[in-house]
Amino acid sequence: MDGKEVWAKNEYDKENRKLIVTVNASIASEISVAISKDTVALDNQIEKRCFDFLNQAEIGFVLKDEIYGLITSGKKTTVILSELKAKELDTELYGVLTEILTA
Repeated sequence: MDGKEVWAKNEYDKENRKLIVTVNASIASEISVAISKDTVALDNQIEKRCFDFLNQAEIGFVLKDEIYGLITSGKKTTVILSELKAKELDTELYGVLTEILTA
């Protein structure tokens, strides 16, 4: 605020997919907001979207469980994608999972 770093409250409204940032400032203040990736984890519903996709996919339950376990493992997306690639999944299956994970 006005060229100085100040404390701000932030919260994420999942329903409306909005980040709300609150600062105490006068109407004449100049405010600049910088948001790092660590500031807020936006809920892209990746796990739910993957679950829904895998639930309808025509593949074995064991493979579905392995894939979903990998997706929910907390590993970085690049690691998940490389481990999925190593499983030599069907091209379309891998493509959809890649699209969901990188959205």
